[in-house]
Parts: sequence; C-alpha cells; structure tokens
Amino acid sequence: MELVIDEQPYLYKHYLLMDDRMMDLHLWPVGKVLAGNIYLGYVEHTAKGMDSVFVNIGNGEKGVLPISEQGNATTKGQSLSPGNRVIVQVNKMGRDGKRPVLTQNLQFAGGYIIYMPKAGYGTASRQLSYKQGQHLKKVMKSVTEANEGFILRSASGYTNSDTLKAEWQRLKEHWRQLKDHIGRNTGEPRLLQSGWPMTVSRLFNRCVTEDIDMVISNDQSVLMDLRDMFAAADCEPPRFNYQRPLPENVQKVCRETMRQAIQPVIRDKNGMTIHIHETEALTAIDINMGRFKTSENKIEAAYAVNEAAIPVIMRQMKLRQLQGIILIDALKMNSARHRMRVLDQIKQWAQTDPVRTKVHGYTQTGLIEITRQSAGFRLKDWVKQQGSSEQ
Repeated sequence: MELVIDEQPYLYKHYLLMDDRMMDLHLWPVGKVLAGNIYLGYVEHTAKGMDSVFVNIGNGEKGVLPISEQGNATTKGQSLSPGNRVIVQVNKMGRDGKRPVLTQNLQFAGGYIIYMPKAGYGTASRQLSYKQGQHLKKVMKSVTEANEGFILRSASGYTNSDTLKAEWQRLKEHWRQLKDHIGRNTGEPRLLQSGWPMTVSRLFNRCVTEDIDMVISNDQSVLMDLRDMFAAADCEPPRFNYQRPLPENVQKVCRETMRQAIQPVIRDKNGMTIHIHETEALTAIDINMGRFKTSENKIEAAYAVNEAAIPVIMRQMKLRQLQGIILIDALKMNSARHRMRVLDQIKQWAQTDPVRTKVHGYTQTGLIEITRQSAGFRLKDWVKQQGSSEQ
C-alpha cells in the first residue's frame, strides 16, 4: 500500500492507495478551528442550562467548554468564572452553526504515546494484546507522576521501553515549554499549537502498524519528520518519495474517488445499492438488493447481500469520514446465525479502522448501531464549505 500526503495552500489531505484504489481519506483544512488545536482562552460567560462556559479563543471564535471537560483529576467540580484564563484543546469541531467543543484535558500525541498532563489514568490501544498492554502500562507507570496520564498507541508494541520513556520525556518537556511561554506572554486569546503535529504522529503510527510500502508526498518537511521518527524506531521504514507535483495518476484517483464519495447512492458492481444519508445527528445507511445476482434461496440471498455490503460500507465510512452515530439498515435476516455472522464481520472490519470505531450491535428495531470517533473534517462539510465560498 501507498500512503499519499498532499499539501495545498488551503488543505492538507492524506489517503491510502491499494492497487490504484483509494481506501480512505483524511482532510485537514488550513486555518480552521480543528480538533487537536490548543488555545489560550478567556471565559466570557456561563451557560447554566448547558452546564458549560463559553470561551473566547481569539479571532472572533468562541468555543463551548462543558463542565465534564473542566479541571483535571484533582480539580473536578471547581467552577470557572468570567475572566478566568484557560488553556483548552478542541475536542470536537463545530459544524452546522454549532460552536467547537473544548476540553481542559489536553493531549500531546507522539508516535507511540499520547501524553495527557492532567488525566490521572493510563490505557492502551485495543490493537495491543492483553499481555503487551499490561507490560507497557507497567513501563509507563514507572515514569508517570501524580495526575499525569497516557494512552499507548498501537505502534508502541513495535518498540522498546527506552524509546517509550524517551518519547514520554520529550512530550513532557514540550508541555513545560508551552506553559513557560504562556507565563511570559499572556496577552490576547490565541492559537498556541496547531493540531497538525497530532496528524503527523498518526501518520507515523499508520506506517508502523499497517502494511505501507511507500509514502508519497509533495511536502518535504513532513517526509523529513517521518524519517526522523523512524530513525528512533525499532522497525523498518517505508520508502519515502518526494514528488511535487504529485503524479497525475495519483491525483486523478483522488479526484474521481472524492467525486463519487459525495453521492448519496453507491451502485456496487455486484448490482446492489447502498444509500447513505448524513444528518447533523446521525448517518443512516440503507442496503438494497437491487440487481444483485445470486443463486441462493431468499433466506441465503439476504445474508449474501449484507455480507457483500460490509466492505463497501466500511470503505465509504473512511472516505467520507463519517462520525458519531451510524445506523445500518441491513436486509432482514431471519437466521440468528446469519445476524451474528454479519455483526462479527463488521467488528472485524472496525478493528482495521485507524479511527476509534465501536460496534454496539442490533437496536430493538433491528438496525446495526455503530459509533465512530471524530478525527477530522467530514468530506461533506468540506464540499459544502467550498460551495459556499464559490458563491
């Protein structure tokens, strides 16, 4: 597989190519209030009915800081007042007229670890085995101080204890320097750190844990960052290929895939159709047999269509960057065995998703419920924004 990183003046995007087929898409608009951004903000007023405060983060932008995201492991429940200075991170981007959701529980991402200076707990990626997770958590607890927290990323299983400890110290030092800078330069609310470093660390994590042979980019600085991270790693790096502009065939695949991925109906080569309807509250996905050809009987045919739809749906989730609640209306299956097999296959596909995805099972009405973490700009939002700017 090839990982493509495309830098444009207004947008970063990266995606996987497998046999000239685009498998996912991550968008990172430049200059937007994006997840992972860290700000120096000032509390403007409280919203008692919402159990939140509104925070001015500069440039005319305000965010909502829920009470559940205020303070840290030892200061929970201590209320904020107008005028209080706060360091906040964007937890969820604002869209459809809503303001971004903020948190005081900051995260600093490395290639192997996510450092949380105020979390007070440690956890490990589900992709690590239980034995690996327990061993690495023991290593990390030997260097953590009170109230500090960490998340061990899946790539942590590919390195040694010394490398983990070195990255831990580097992330801690970065946090210390950021606090020192704020202490010397209070001033107006402003952006302190872009969330882009978190994206670079995710790219490294993907290179380590997925079967990526080559990284192609038109941004030499990102390739240099990845090379530096691999220089300190205990694994074989992929090949790095700097090309500016990107090869025309790569750009064409991206353009065509994005064009198709904004369509509400997917017509699969097998004849079935999949309808995807994105709303502010949730995404509804409907599977239809269409002209799906099968020699199976009616009972087996429904299972065959649902089974064939799973990889198509999971790919569309990654291409469109679907987030939040996702409900799948599969063809009715009377066999409990078929129902469980479809659910198990969805769970297997979800484990390969670099974005945290949880399969909850069947609702009382027979829909398959999935939740997917917010990890970037939805394709729909980007297309909508581009359309508004052109009017």
